[in-house]
Amino acid sequence: MAIVICSLVIFQMGYVIYHQLQDVPSNDNIILLLQATITDMFVNHVTTEMIINAFIAFSVITFGYQVFNQYLRYMNMKKLLFQMEKLELSNGYSEKYNSLKIKIKVVSHPNKIAMSAGFFKSDIILSTSLLDQFNDEEIRAIIYHEYYHCTKRHPFYTVILKILSECYIFLPVIKKLASYYEVEMELKADQFVINKMKSTRQIGNVLLSLIKEHKREPMLKGVHLAHVAINYRLQQIIYPNAKLTVPILETHTILVSMITPIVMGIILIIDCA
Repeated sequence: MAIVICSLVIFQMGYVIYHQLQDVPSNDNIILLLQATITDMFVNHVTTEMIINAFIAFSVITFGYQVFNQYLRYMNMKKLLFQMEKLELSNGYSEKYNSLKIKIKVVSHPNKIAMSAGFFKSDIILSTSLLDQFNDEEIRAIIYHEYYHCTKRHPFYTVILKILSECYIFLPVIKKLASYYEVEMELKADQFVINKMKSTRQIGNVLLSLIKEHKREPMLKGVHLAHVAINYRLQQIIYPNAKLTVPILETHTILVSMITPIVMGIILIIDCA
């Protein structure tokens, strides 16, 4: 249902853009062409059509802003990691786990950090504080968990869903889908660890330890604990053979999301009549 709603809205927007471009005279000058297009969108149409144009303009502007913002955040993080990286430890862990064929970067930081980072080619980021707290088997579990995220390109898809949920904020189903994807990818990463290590003990110890520390230090950053996924992750570790059912969408979310395509559909029907 969520995919149907999103596809319908995108189709409606695409149809409106195509229809309106037919009214714009061709011009080799890009600036004049853009000026004519914008003028046509917000001047040469009735109020009802301008409602759809407003949705389109909001989505396009938000998309540009989010892409730029994500790029800046990525570059800033890359710069910080470069400054904090402990090359000797990074090389040591990368060599120790060279069979994974992935770069492991160790950074000097007081917080417990374990994450996968990178849009197209992800690296595993671990902090010295995290490495000091856990034994070799627990660290192996952490690395396997982040390795799964890297191989499945979860950081990239998470950013894409984040951008889309902001661009189409009037479709709350997208944000719900993003939350569902987050839970599922964490569960699958933990399942990968359990299968590799033939035990739930290591990853379970890591989660419980970090949860206890998170309660003492609410501002703890770097390890994803402050979201709904943690409850399902604990259930999977306690009952590894039980089948977990993660709810995707709620009825009110679907109903609210249907308002936009219904309104757009009515406007298009009126215009075509």
